[in-house]
Amino acid sequence: MPNRILHKIRIILTRPDKVLRWMISRANFYGRKIAIVILPYSIGTKLLSWFCKQRWVQAIFFRPQIHRLRQCLKTVPTSLNEDELIRQSLTSNFGRWWRLAAITRCTPQQFDKWVTITGVATLRQAYQRGRGVILLNNKTAQGQILPLILVHLGFDDFLTVGNNSLALKLMHLEQLKKTSLLETNIPSTNKLLKIRQLHKGKPILEQGGIVHIVADAIGGDIRVPFHGYIRPFNTGFAELAISTHAEVIPVIIRMDIAGHIKVAFFEPLKTKHNKINHQEQVEFFIKQYTEFLEERWTEEIGNLVWDNIRRIIQLPIIT
Repeated sequence: MPNRILHKIRIILTRPDKVLRWMISRANFYGRKIAIVILPYSIGTKLLSWFCKQRWVQAIFFRPQIHRLRQCLKTVPTSLNEDELIRQSLTSNFGRWWRLAAITRCTPQQFDKWVTITGVATLRQAYQRGRGVILLNNKTAQGQILPLILVHLGFDDFLTVGNNSLALKLMHLEQLKKTSLLETNIPSTNKLLKIRQLHKGKPILEQGGIVHIVADAIGGDIRVPFHGYIRPFNTGFAELAISTHAEVIPVIIRMDIAGHIKVAFFEPLKTKHNKINHQEQVEFFIKQYTEFLEERWTEEIGNLVWDNIRRIIQLPIIT
């Protein structure tokens, strides 16, 4: 028998933890790539919640993620219990591609049971004013569900800016890829991305439509203090709002440990009507959104995607 096969048998017999870790990573990989949905949402979410609660699971499979979360918590004031935050972070992030596909397959009654939407009146009123609406959501683990929410609410004239190609496939919204998706995984500079956003988003907003942007990606032209770090922010949404006079509405999408997803549309950001130059207008929008995010982070840090936490703790610290 070849040595390679003997080596694998030896690992299976002596390191079951390593084998289980590999199986979990493969399951997550294939679930992401080919979108296999085996379990209904109600059953799968209970299993994931139980799995992520186990201390041995946290110690074996998620030690780096938990370490980064604890490091981030040193500068983010929160009254939430650390153990609950860890469990929420694991439950939100692990299996999130399965969750996205499974929630799509729910019946309307099941969907309404698991997904709660607030602030819809605020969104509809802004939309009816006809100036266009820019929706800003941050990088939470369930944030890519927003196109499905917009379709659920009856909107069809929107553009989503982000790496959402797989998400649209999982949500059975592939028909939106050509008309309603501006990919951001294509290599480009921040300046080029802003030009692309302005070029494709401006006509939609001028016709009273909706542009959806994940606005808190790490990177950009303006640097602001943020929970003890010096954080760069992209100005694309502000440039778009200024050039079209569209209303800017923050959105928060979070999930609790039990798997209930809550989508909240907030009041539009304010616009300065007095005469100020273009750069001051951009900074005014960024300042408002930064303050909004700082406040929300104290409650939503358990819902942030792990990559965002990893990149935040690598930023320069305010001394």
